[in-house]
Amino acid sequence: MKKNAAVIGLLIWATPISATQLFLSLSQGYTHYEAEDLNRVLVLLEKTTQVSGFNNYEVSQFDGHPQQAVVAGFQIGAWRFGLEAEFWTESFEQTEVPFDLENAERDYRIDCASLRAGGNGFDGLAGCVQAQEVFLFLPITLQVSREILLSPSWRLAPGAGLGVMAGSASIRMKTDYFGKFGLPSDDIRYSVDPGINTVQKYFVDLEFRSTRFLGGFLGFQTRLGWRITHMPQFTLKDETGNSQVFDIVFPEAENGAILYIQSVTSRPEDDQIFFGSEASARKLAEIGESRFRTVTGDFTGWFASLKLNVYWGL
Repeated sequence: MKKNAAVIGLLIWATPISATQLFLSLSQGYTHYEAEDLNRVLVLLEKTTQVSGFNNYEVSQFDGHPQQAVVAGFQIGAWRFGLEAEFWTESFEQTEVPFDLENAERDYRIDCASLRAGGNGFDGLAGCVQAQEVFLFLPITLQVSREILLSPSWRLAPGAGLGVMAGSASIRMKTDYFGKFGLPSDDIRYSVDPGINTVQKYFVDLEFRSTRFLGGFLGFQTRLGWRITHMPQFTLKDETGNSQVFDIVFPEAENGAILYIQSVTSRPEDDQIFFGSEASARKLAEIGESRFRTVTGDFTGWFASLKLNVYWGL
């Protein structure tokens, strides 16, 4: 019985799949990951600004999002080769976030309406922030898979892909100031660059292919897979404009600064964000004030998608 099953499996694997075909694939799905460092940065960012005099604001999390992709390629017999481009985006927004740096230790909440109503009645630096962060990731992978015919219409295709993932984070912060200093409103924009990093994918496709379409065929496919990718650091670049409050909260931040998690004690709950150069981080570490670790981006995780495939024979 086992011998017969093995022979049948071999025959299925070896079944020829005719012709050379071009194909185009469009997909919509979901990708999941943990991104522990980036999620910790968001929490620490809220903590850092709260210590400086900001109200708490809602912290979102990196854990997964809808995924769109397009694949173009060709198939020779049972072997399929394609180039896949994905589009991942994450957007966070904090509106009407008030701060009063003079009373950073206050135990009460303030709001932008009361700050505006108070006008110049504040002794220190107070104001209201509108902030937006948009994260864009662009994985591009070369993929290969081999079809196994399950029936004339159903095909199973395990495969793998190797490529690169680039990306960026575009961050903008607009601030209106109140208080006796009478500072004009300001606006700062900058991007955080994770560099270009490798990405690996392993997946299994299950496809139903039978419907004729404009001289070719349509295929309806599901894909389940696992992605491996890691971003070793994030660097601030392309800073434009200015922000008085940003300079106070992150005095070491400038073009080329690296995003670190700064440990000031042995307790993780005391960690802080540090935006600065490698030289400044090393200097602080050498005099024994802190330990520094670069923030990394770990987007390893599973993904699932539904695909519409169009084939044209050559």
